[in-house]
Amino acid sequence: AKRELFSDSDEVLLNVQRPVILNGIEEIAVRGDLVDRAMIIELTKIPDGRRKTEKQLGCAFEQHRPGMLGYLLDGVSGALARVDHVTLPNPPRMADFAEWITAAEESLAWEPGVFMVAYRANRREASDLTIDASPVGRHIVSLPAWDGTSAELLARLASLATESERKSKSWPQTPRALSHAVRCLLPSLRAAGIEVACDRKNHGNRERRIHFSRVSES
Repeated sequence: AKRELFSDSDEVLLNVQRPVILNGIEEIAVRGDLVDRAMIIELTKIPDGRRKTEKQLGCAFEQHRPGMLGYLLDGVSGALARVDHVTLPNPPRMADFAEWITAAEESLAWEPGVFMVAYRANRREASDLTIDASPVGRHIVSLPAWDGTSAELLARLASLATESERKSKSWPQTPRALSHAVRCLLPSLRAAGIEVACDRKNHGNRERRIHFSRVSES
């Protein structure tokens, strides 16, 4: 938001929506709510002898740009023609995105339904990475079920954790910190077939109770 050329009192609002690329050696997206909105791509190492300079990459891009643009425009035109007829039986978090790409499958010469198969597999793998990156998540998935206070759960998880895990910065030191860690993992735990509920319905006790059980994967 800004003033138009600072010449009048009217405010100009610009609403922009575009994808964001995060790049790193280790996992950057480890919060469940972010991972649930992301596509995780692991790039292969470029072998010796196949690396190119920026100039070579630029020349190759210019050579193939007309074909790539045409391919993308074919996908857009096909999606525009079919998006109103697409129905996803179990839409994911980014439902509009999934609906749009599904509508473009035919124009992109993809088999019907192939995108959702690949997308769901990517989301499952991303959720697994989130759980593996969290010592709390790793030990929660090892339990068949739980129903108790956050303090009791913290003690149970601490009995399963190694000394190095308990001393790590990511290990919750209080029941409240554990509740926060569990809430951050909710999308990934659901993807792993674990349904979690947190409440304070404990006869007036302010301490949060945590309940989780395993459910069939949708």
